[in-house]
Amino acid sequence: MFDVSQISKRYFDIGFTVEKEDGETDRIELQVEPPTVKQLRKLMSVADSNNTSAMDDLEGAVRSILSKNKTGYIVQDVYVDSLDFDQLAGILKAYLNWVGEEKKAKN
Repeated sequence: MFDVSQISKRYFDIGFTVEKEDGETDRIELQVEPPTVKQLRKLMSVADSNNTSAMDDLEGAVRSILSKNKTGYIVQDVYVDSLDFDQLAGILKAYLNWVGEEKKAKN
C-alpha cells in the first residue's frame, strides 16, 4: 500500500527583518511548508487578482504562507503589517515560483 505520509516534505526557506512599534528589530527565519490544494487555489487567485481588495488579499496570502511553517512559529500580525507592498508581492512570487519548481522536480 502506498502511504502518502511517507513522502518527505520539502521546505521554502525565508528570512526577513522587521521593525516593531517600539523601534526594536527582529530577524525571523522560517522553513515554510508546501501549500495544501485549498491554499494553493487561494494563492493563485490572489496572484491573478485585479480587484480593489487586492492588498488585503495579498496580505492574507502572505500570512497564510508564513503561518504554515516547520516549527509551528506563530508569525505576529505586526511582522506582516510592517512589510511593504513590494515585499509582500516578492514573498508571494518567490513562494509560487518555489512551488512550481518543486512540482517540476522528480520525487
